[in-house]
Amino acid sequence: DAALDPEFGARLHTLRGSYSYIAFLSHYKYEAASEARIFKEGIERVYKERACDTEHIIHRDPKVFLDSDNLKTLSELRDNVRLSDVLVVILTPGVLSRPWCLIEMLTALDAGKPLISINISGRPSGSYNYEQMVAFLENLPAELERVNPGAIRVLAENGYPSIRRAGHDLACYLHNPISVPYDVTWSKNMLDATLKDMVEKLESAKPPEFASRRMIAERKLA
Repeated sequence: DAALDPEFGARLHTLRGSYSYIAFLSHYKYEAASEARIFKEGIERVYKERACDTEHIIHRDPKVFLDSDNLKTLSELRDNVRLSDVLVVILTPGVLSRPWCLIEMLTALDAGKPLISINISGRPSGSYNYEQMVAFLENLPAELERVNPGAIRVLAENGYPSIRRAGHDLACYLHNPISVPYDVTWSKNMLDATLKDMVEKLESAKPPEFASRRMIAERKLA
């Protein structure tokens, strides 16, 4: 990644001096702040518990990045996406309307990061709908401006001026990802089982087969 982004490369040594992350949690705070905190703390706990098993030796302090913890600037946010092993997106009805969430996903795709989604259900606001997501991303310029005026400008200012191309890339990235269901009404035992399943998926996650157009262009220049 550093070879493709000189500015990021200049900061890489300092950032790695702290630690990288086993996962980056991307979520729409208004819809999933509490669930994001549950998964961050739960995943870290399960990793530490597995460290006691000789078959799962962890050589670093397992951390999940949650932007409400450490966020200072959008540039630092993107750095932490690149320094994470896997992007975990909490899918809620409005997540694709948030420019920072879109930038997190696009940054992860450009960096070739594996993607795992968490499908939240059982909330009054409803659940994420795949068919609606496809329709939204296929017409991202018009739809994003309709539901969140000004969001397109944020994407353009952060390296994504072609909103239509970004929508196409995200539609491919989000198509049939590794997915973990979670219903907010589940018991603690069901949540614990979900967290263990999540950790197993994190450990086996593979980079996306689809490469964004930006990644392809940067590879040609490398």
